Amino acid sequence: MTIAHLEILESLFARNHWIVDRREEGDDYRISAVWHLKRPDGTGTLTVEFQGFDDLVCLPIEKSYGCDVLQIPECGLYFSRVNHARWPTDLETFEAQIRMFNQSQGW
Repeated sequence: MTIAHLEILESLFARNHWIVDRREEGDDYRISAVWHLKRPDGTGTLTVEFQGFDDLVCLPIEKSYGCDVLQIPECGLYFSRVNHARWPTDLETFEAQIRMFNQSQGW
């Protein structure tokens, strides 16, 4: 995960009518950071946890290796360092899951 990846992720949420309302530090154990998202009209919320569990310390968000959307159990994204070619496909799948959630909520 890099700052550029975080910006791409934030843009993806914005395209799907979600804005980052609040950014919080993680739990200093397994969660690097938490983003609290809301819809511009206030009709919903999402919580995104960035995974940072490591052997000795919790990684900062810039070095996190994945994220999960708590309200959508199947919606997670792995920031692959091994296979960068998968990133665009994984990102498309992640965005499709966000869109399906929006549709299921009538948004």
